[in-house]
Parts: sequence; structure tokens; C-alpha cells
Amino acid sequence: MRYIGELVKRVRNDSNFNLYVPNGTGVQSHEIVNLLNDAQGIALAKITTTAHSIAPFQSEAIVSVVQGTETYNVRGVLLHDIKIIDVQYRSSEQFRFRDLTKTSIGEINKAGSLAYKWALQNGAVVIDVPEEENVSELKVIYEDRPPRLGLRAGLITEGTGKDGYLLTMKISYLNDFADKDFNADIDRYFSVVDKDGNILMRNIPFKSISSGTFSLDPYNYQEGESCDIGDYIVLGRDTSTHFKLGEVFVTYLVNYAVEKLTSSKGASEAKIEALRRTTSESLNVLVDSYLSGDKDATDPNIDLSDFYLYAQHHGWEQ
Repeated sequence: MRYIGELVKRVRNDSNFNLYVPNGTGVQSHEIVNLLNDAQGIALAKITTTAHSIAPFQSEAIVSVVQGTETYNVRGVLLHDIKIIDVQYRSSEQFRFRDLTKTSIGEINKAGSLAYKWALQNGAVVIDVPEEENVSELKVIYEDRPPRLGLRAGLITEGTGKDGYLLTMKISYLNDFADKDFNADIDRYFSVVDKDGNILMRNIPFKSISSGTFSLDPYNYQEGESCDIGDYIVLGRDTSTHFKLGEVFVTYLVNYAVEKLTSSKGASEAKIEALRRTTSESLNVLVDSYLSGDKDATDPNIDLSDFYLYAQHHGWEQ
């Protein structure tokens, strides 16, 4: 994993653009971060289009089903804007998951029944209320794309919580961030990450900030969420401070940002054209590299772990 600040330094070195000086020259770090996010979006779209599916960015979550309960939240999966590919169900008596049929919320059977249908409501999966008393599970298959990138905006120095709610938080600003940067943000959300960019708390809304102290509505900790003094704040929805894809991705992102910066600063047409070729070639290498590692990917609807259990149960040899 690479801290986004390392990529910003590479772009500065390769483009010869120094740090921004007010009323002077240079490029602000957030401008470079925006270009890196643009490049990431282009690369992901190119891979998806070339693959003719979103399988390269497909993941899954397993959720335990409770008898008589219809609504299930998957933290970090369903509470932000992603695409649900499939929802599957199995009881302890079944080796394999079976597909549930997507329907409208009004078609969900709220009386005890076998689970056959699912719908999406308010960021949660709703299924036919199961009557089975034995242990059962949902498998939610979803589009799992990398988060947007952002610099560390602050370090948590104080915070209070009570009864599962975050009540107050104060930060010490980093990377030249200030109150004005947060208060100027239209969405007014932030996330909490650790030193490696793992998202600890996602999409916390805030009203305003003054001298590093947030004005918050009580925020209900979701399952698995936590934060502590010394964790980092990053501004924006679904944002991390670290880039988690491979070096071939990094090369394209840096080339793209260098090309766009150089083009915007009046370089010669010959130099700009050479940079465009380099960027285009690095994108092609990226797509080919990424897809070649996915050529033999298993159909996501086939759960090999279930197959192996079934084979072992029947004494089949490999």
C-alpha cells in the first residue's frame, strides 16, 4: 500500500512542479490528488469496459441470518454507493448457496417462509422472512472498487463517545489543511483511517468545524467501527489515504498527472504529445496486465468451497 503523499512527490519530481507558494508558483497538492483520482477512475472504467463485466472488482460478504428478521446491513458494503450484483442464501443443511430473486420491496414475504426473494431498501438487503430455526447465511456479491484518494487532513487528538455514539472529536491539522477546507466542502463528510489507510469509520457527517473541533450530530458507531487518539482524518466520502493497487497502476496514475500538469502549464506541443503517448501506453499495459491475471477467474456464482465440501463428503479424489 502506498501513501498518496508518495505519489504526489513522484508527480512533482517527474513534472518539475514544486510545492505551491501563495501568490507565487507551483502546484497545490490537492490539485495533484484530484488528477490521481481522475486517472484511477479512467483506469477502472477502462478495465471494466474491456472485461465486459465488473468481475475484476467483485467481492462478497457473508452475513448470518436470524430467524424472523428480514433486514440486513453490511457495513462498508451497502451503506455507500455501490452496485449489488447478487444475493444468495443457504441453510446449514445446504452445501451450496442458491440465488435469491431480486424484486421490489412490496413483494417481500413478511410472514415466515423460505427465503426466495430480496430487495434493497435504505442501503440494506431485505429478504423473505425465514422460518428456519437452523443456522443460515446470506452471501452478498457486490462491486468492490478502490476508494477515492485523499491526503491526511488531520490527526485525532480528542474525542468522546457514549452508548455507541460518537459525540465529539478534535483534530490537529496536517498537510496545510484548515477549518476553511472542511467548511467549504459541499458534502461535509469525513472518514477515519489508520496509518496504513484502512478505513476504520466511514462517511461521518459533520455540520462545521472550528479550530479543529467538529460540530457533529451524535454518530452511531456501525458494527466493527472504532477510532482512537492518533488515527487520521481524511475529507470526503469513501476516501482513503493509501493506494492499494499494484505498481502498474501507480505508473499510469503518475504518468496521467504529469501529462495533465505539463499540458496546463504551456509546454511545447512536442513534449505534450510525447507525454500523451507515454500515458496511453502505460494505460494499455495496465489493462493488459490486470486482465491477464483474471483470465481464468471462476464464475462468481460457483462457490468452490461448497464443491470441495461436497466432494470430500462423497469421498471423491482430486
